Amino acid sequence: MYFLSKESYFAHDSGRPLKWYAETPEGIRYFDSKGHDPKYGIKLKPVTPEIIEKHKKQSMNLYPKPIAVTSPEEVEFFDSISGEPKIWYYQDNQGSLEFFDGPGFHPTYNVRLKPVTIDVIHLLKEKIRENQEKIAAEKKKKEAEKRRQKLLAYLQKYINLHSTNPPGSNEVAILAVDKLLHEEHNIEKKLVSILKEQGKNPILSLFKKPFIKDGKFETLFSGNLDLVRSFAMNKHTDYIILVKKFSKFRTNPQVSNVISSDLTLQIKIIATNPIKVVNSTSISTIGPGFSNKDAEKNAIEKVHNNLKKLLKEAL
Repeated sequence: MYFLSKESYFAHDSGRPLKWYAETPEGIRYFDSKGHDPKYGIKLKPVTPEIIEKHKKQSMNLYPKPIAVTSPEEVEFFDSISGEPKIWYYQDNQGSLEFFDGPGFHPTYNVRLKPVTIDVIHLLKEKIRENQEKIAAEKKKKEAEKRRQKLLAYLQKYINLHSTNPPGSNEVAILAVDKLLHEEHNIEKKLVSILKEQGKNPILSLFKKPFIKDGKFETLFSGNLDLVRSFAMNKHTDYIILVKKFSKFRTNPQVSNVISSDLTLQIKIIATNPIKVVNSTSISTIGPGFSNKDAEKNAIEKVHNNLKKLLKEAL
């Protein structure tokens, strides 16, 4: 291996290469046969006139060391006494700047370096500023997307985002629970039937189970309408009907085997645009039956007309 061979690099008769080389961190290293650099593992190439010229320039210290300039204020570009440049630069076709600690040639492109000027320093500062702004904008964009994804995951936990509210569609979301906060399907079915009769589009799929389990139902039922805004409910429905069912059962000693259901429905109807409570009321009745189930079913049937009137006036 040679760092600078005194022998001929090429055969005199044919001009074929007699040496192989590798460009390494130490510089250009020469070898007498092809293969790989034993230290760096770089595959050897046959020498060329260009690589020999490059080696000569390196040997003459014509290739200065590159300088990473990230903060121009910390770099001494000019001699403080003579004012002469202490830094040289190269600018490619895309406008990117590379800086070096002395005059000479670019080690890759073999182009003569230029002494730094005030204009180049201003250009460098502008590029650094633009790059910092780009990084800040990308960071801001990523943070915004992260917040959006977090909000989306939060919303998806509680409501069905695929449920849409087309203009003029009269969407009405329904959610009914009993005193133990178990969903009340019989009440919901009754409301669906009435709403369809009145030309509305009832929705039973908007609210997911965690909406009840995590206390969102109670929060909204209590009158905290911020949920309507934070969940952008107007994108999914025009109205929300929330119902709490309370039912007590008792036997009538005067009528054998007959059970009475004392049924109370607490109802809250909320508009989503503009956001407001359009009705908050309570309906009570008594239903007879030979079982708790039948008694409650009859009680629900008895409030049919009351519900029908309420919904017609509110929606």
